[in-house]
Amino acid sequence: MLGRPSAEDVDPDTEFGDLGFDSLTAVELRNRLKTATGLTLPPTVIFDHPTPTAVAEYVAQQMSGSRPTESGDPTSQVVEPAAAEVSVHA
Repeated sequence: MLGRPSAEDVDPDTEFGDLGFDSLTAVELRNRLKTATGLTLPPTVIFDHPTPTAVAEYVAQQMSGSRPTESGDPTSQVVEPAAAEVSVHA
């Protein structure tokens, strides 16, 4: 999606907008995440969680069924590798 040779070329704390995402690529990423995880994700998930790290934490939280703690961190951040490696450069 981003035209980068590998996921390692993406800083996980950079906002999607700074990575070149617009509303169409945000929806495309959401659709890929839905397909990879089987989760029902809102159309605004990429805007609500604006970095790869934030989206990964949200998806991990949804997959584990945990709720965020008061600090906003999920109580469980374990994500299976297949779900964590949704390609952003295909």
